[in-house]
Amino acid sequence: MIRLKYLTIVNASLPRDRVPLPDDEVTFLPMERIGENGELDLSLVRPAKEISQGYTAMLDDDVVVAKITPCFENGKGALCEGLKGGLGFGTTELIVLRAKKQTNPRFLYWLTRSNEFRKWGEADMTGSAGQKRVTEDFVSNFRSAELSHSHQRRIAAYLDEQTAKIDRLMALRRRQMELLKEQRAAAIQQAVTRGLNPNAPMKDSGVPWLGEIPAHWELKSIKYIARICRGRFGHRPRTDPALYDGPYPFIQTGDVATANKYLTSYTQTLSEKGYHVSVEFPSGTLLITIAANIGDLAILSINACLPDSIVGLFPYAGTNVEFLYYQLSCLKYRLHALAPENTQKNLNIDRL
Repeated sequence: MIRLKYLTIVNASLPRDRVPLPDDEVTFLPMERIGENGELDLSLVRPAKEISQGYTAMLDDDVVVAKITPCFENGKGALCEGLKGGLGFGTTELIVLRAKKQTNPRFLYWLTRSNEFRKWGEADMTGSAGQKRVTEDFVSNFRSAELSHSHQRRIAAYLDEQTAKIDRLMALRRRQMELLKEQRAAAIQQAVTRGLNPNAPMKDSGVPWLGEIPAHWELKSIKYIARICRGRFGHRPRTDPALYDGPYPFIQTGDVATANKYLTSYTQTLSEKGYHVSVEFPSGTLLITIAANIGDLAILSINACLPDSIVGLFPYAGTNVEFLYYQLSCLKYRLHALAPENTQKNLNIDRL
């Protein structure tokens, strides 16, 4: 085993022959231009005179590692390649590793991506909460296997190949998920607006976005098929700790957004005081968000209180709550058009 300080130069200064002239254009890398999977956005270029002072210098083939929390834990870091003129400057929240002659830069990059490096680095952080940083001393003294340059190169090439395969599979899976979501939305749209009989006689609904509907269907506003009740305004101010952390579930718009049709979990509760200035909605209520995440839907599977950013729908006799859920879910992207154009959008449920 060997310490990194014998394989690299940690936070090395620029060699004299690489110091840029004031008007030379160089790559600039603020933290947001450094990805969590080795990506670098090299599109930002600045004259050296603007950034050569007060920023961290790096060369092509240097490895950069974010040292501040949570960037370090999230994996921010990269192997520098393609810098403008082979030279760049970045945020001071970077540690720069310059490989020595016996060290392969790509192997060094993969070493800093390893779970051991990240885990022990996180444990060794110093500083106050929110401002913790990995120290240069930790990086310098981190131990690695002492391997020949050719062995390092083979390991790095293997990891390049395998991770590229995994990235391609992940991209393919994401595309498959997008197609499945489109297929799901199309199936819902067809069923709730056209019915199940493809040969049924059709008529114009009179609603531009809806188009034709089966001739025997009747068009009604939501208020004629369900009772509409908005969540209570009473829990103000929202920062009053006396209103929260009790035994009563209190649903947020984010809970509706993450529910998979049926809402069974929640992130906040009300105290006795909060409960008495709220209204409890029963299990089976159809929820629709009218602010923040406009148009998200879920069927409540527990008794819970709602804020005024959520509306509860209670279907009248003859209306199936699950059918109403699917009917409104296929219209979600259109619901935004029913919200007023101002900084605090709220869906006007009376227009449905």
